[in-house]
Amino acid sequence: MRKKKQKFIFFLAHCHEIDMMNKLDSTILVDSITGTLPSSKQLNDYFNQTSYISYNTQKLPITFLIIFKSTVYAEIQSISLINSITNIKRFRIDLIDDYKSIVQTIESNENLTIHDLTEVGIAAIQITYLETNDNQPPKNIRLAIKGCFGILPTNRRTTPEIQSTTTTTKAPQTIKKRN
Repeated sequence: MRKKKQKFIFFLAHCHEIDMMNKLDSTILVDSITGTLPSSKQLNDYFNQTSYISYNTQKLPITFLIIFKSTVYAEIQSISLINSITNIKRFRIDLIDDYKSIVQTIESNENLTIHDLTEVGIAAIQITYLETNDNQPPKNIRLAIKGCFGILPTNRRTTPEIQSTTTTTKAPQTIKKRN
């Protein structure tokens, strides 16, 4: 009796959601973080689970960008401010794809949470603090960014590099037939 070969198809219906805002996971997932510097002068403090972020500048909006490593697949499910003593009243996030296009922009609700995010892989998250409830610089910020993350065997970015080419043209040649 011959055994049939079976094909196994794997898919992930639901992932195990993690909060990426800690030193261990952010080291694996995040390529860089850039934007308006907080009072501590370290944007990496966002990944320290015991730190609260504050800013000295009163000029709003304050924006920063988290860029994922090119081998990371990131699908963000929620973003929230988890500290009840923050003075942030409203913030906005932009999900950015590999082509530097914003695929979704959404503002926080009254609970300082953002849900119902587009279920697509993204390359970066831009977070903007729009308003405080006391017209003072943003303070005591602690973010939770939860989602599904995977490490890919190769870069996910498929944008081909633009190569320059040179084309030379010649005048048409006439070929004479010999008799």
